[in-house]
Amino acid sequence: MPTKGFRATHCKRGHPRTPENLSGKCCKLCQKLRDNVRDKGHRQAWAKRNPERSKAMERRKSLRRGGWTPEAVEEARAKQNNCCALCGDPFTEGNGPYADHKHTNPPKPRGLLHNNCNVALGLLRDSIQMCEAAAAYLKRWP
Repeated sequence: MPTKGFRATHCKRGHPRTPENLSGKCCKLCQKLRDNVRDKGHRQAWAKRNPERSKAMERRKSLRRGGWTPEAVEEARAKQNNCCALCGDPFTEGNGPYADHKHTNPPKPRGLLHNNCNVALGLLRDSIQMCEAAAAYLKRWP
């Protein structure tokens, strides 16, 4: 249990009581935490009521994080003849395109892949040496 002197300089969660962090008697950092929890609950409830729109929003957000725009996805899909850039198999309803990107800051789009192809690259750490080693290993066991 904190002592009185500690409470005078910090809120009950331990945030410093500075003029920048106080809004009346309320700690701004604690208020932000409460608001985030409340907002998360509202977002989750909305997502349950609107599953299709929620999935579409998540997909667009994921594309933006990877450096893609919806237009760039459509352009790449046309350029790749609606096929995976890695395995060459066509995209289907159940196995659609995933936007691959180079892990730099900012991310650089590379191509559209099947989810499994994208995961395989990630598991091989996007390393040419690891991919070549995997290919050599598979060649030893025909």
